[in-house]
Amino acid sequence: MSFLVMDGNTGGRMSFLSSHPYSKRTDSSHDGFTFVFEGLRFSSELTAFYDSLRARSYGKPSTSGDDITSAGGMEVVISEINWMGGYENDGSSDSGEYVEFFNNQSSPVNVSGWKFICNNGADATIFTFPSSTVIAPGEYFLVSRNTGEFVDRAHLFMSTWTTIPDDSQTCRLEDANGTVVDTAGSAPRTFASLSSYFGLDDTTNKINKSMERISMTTSGTSIANWHTNSHTSWNQNYNIDPNNIQRTFGTPGYANSTNNTSGTVPESVVNLNAGDILITEVHFDVDTASGFEGGGGTLCTEAEDEFIEILNNTNKKIDMGGATLQYGNSSGNFNIDYTFPSGYELAAGARVVVVAQDAGCYNSTSLSGVNALFDGMTAWSLSGTGATFALVKNAVDLPDGQAGPAINAGTTAGVLDYVGTATNSNVYETAQAPDCTDQSLVRTVPTTDTDNNSADFSCGTANGTPGR
Repeated sequence: MSFLVMDGNTGGRMSFLSSHPYSKRTDSSHDGFTFVFEGLRFSSELTAFYDSLRARSYGKPSTSGDDITSAGGMEVVISEINWMGGYENDGSSDSGEYVEFFNNQSSPVNVSGWKFICNNGADATIFTFPSSTVIAPGEYFLVSRNTGEFVDRAHLFMSTWTTIPDDSQTCRLEDANGTVVDTAGSAPRTFASLSSYFGLDDTTNKINKSMERISMTTSGTSIANWHTNSHTSWNQNYNIDPNNIQRTFGTPGYANSTNNTSGTVPESVVNLNAGDILITEVHFDVDTASGFEGGGGTLCTEAEDEFIEILNNTNKKIDMGGATLQYGNSSGNFNIDYTFPSGYELAAGARVVVVAQDAGCYNSTSLSGVNALFDGMTAWSLSGTGATFALVKNAVDLPDGQAGPAINAGTTAGVLDYVGTATNSNVYETAQAPDCTDQSLVRTVPTTDTDNNSADFSCGTANGTPGR
C-alpha cells in the first residue's frame, strides 16, 4: 500500500490516496485503487492523520519537554484561541474552550510540561501539557477543554483547565523552565475589546467566532497578525460538533480561515493625549417647545434629548472602548454618565454624538444619518449652571470636591478634554463657557482647542445639531 499527499495546507489542497498490490498477476483479484481528494475538508483531515502518524514515528517520546534556550523564538506558536466558549444551535451557551498550536520546526517538538498561561492583569495557568506530548512538524495541534466541549476531535481533551478570562490581554506558551516561546495579544487591549481581530462573542445574536493567527512566523503580539474567524456558513465549520455548528465558528485542528480584516488597527483611547479627542457640542438646556434641530415634529424633552458630541481630532482610527463622559456639578463632584462600549471605533476626523435616550426628538431614526450612540439607562438631567463636562480615557470616576479652575484628574491623568459653563462653575479651562438657554453649547472651530472655554465655545442653535 502506498500513499501520496500533496498540498495539504496550501490554497490548492489536493490529496491522493493510492493502494495497489505488488504482484505480477493481472486479473481483477489484484486490482488497486486511487482516490483523489479535492475538497478542503477531506484533504485537511487526511493531512492531519499523517501529521499524527508522523509525530509518533520518531520513537517513544520522552516524558520531559524540550528546553527552549531563547525567549520568543516561536518554535511552536499559538495559532488559534476560542476564549469565549460556544453556542449551541438553539442559542444556549457551552462552556467549552480550545487552543490550537502550530509547530514551525522541521522536526517534532516535545511539549511535555509546557504551560499555556493567560493574563488579565494577573497570570492564570490554563493548562499544562501532559508528559510525552509531541507536536509534529507543520502540525495544527488541538487542545480542548473536556467540559462543555464543542469540537468533535482533539489531540488532547483536558480535564484540568482554568477558564480563559474574557478580559485577557495576552496568552503565552512557556516551556517547562518558564522560557516564553510565544505570546498572543497586545496589552493593555483585551481580547473582548477587538472583535475584528481577537474573536467575537456576540451575546445578542448568539454567535461565537475564534481568534486566528495570520502568519505563523510573525509575532503574535501584533494585533494586525490576528483576525476573527471569517466563516459565514455552518458548513465551513469543520470539527465543530453538529449541535454547535450553526453558531460556533472556528477551524480547530485545521489551517485558519481567510483573513478578512482591512485597513489599519485602531489606536487605543488609553494611548491618547489631551486634545486628541475634543468635546464639540453639549446640549444641556433642551428647548421643549421645538423638535429636531429646533424644527417641528416630535418635541424634544429634557429627560431624553440631552447630548454630548465629540470629535476625533487625529488622523487615525480610535478604539473608544472604556472611555467615559463625566458630569461635574457646581460643587466639583463628578459622576460617570456614559461608558463607550468595548470595541467601539471612531474614524479619523469623525464625530459621534451620545444621546441620553433613544426616544424623543433625537432617536435612532432621526439620527440615522450620523454616528450616534444612546445611553438608554437613566435620564442624565444635565444642568448648565456651574456644570463641567469631561471626556476621560478610562472608567475611573474623577475626584469629588474639586475647587478648580483646572481639573484634578486624580491618579488617572486620563482627561482628554473638558468644558465648564456659567460663572459659578468650579472647574473649567482658563475662563468659563457661556450658559446657553434652549440652545446647545458649540465649539466655534471644531478642531481648535486653545484651552480657554470662553474663547473656544459659544451658544449655537435651538436644540443643537447633533453629529454634524
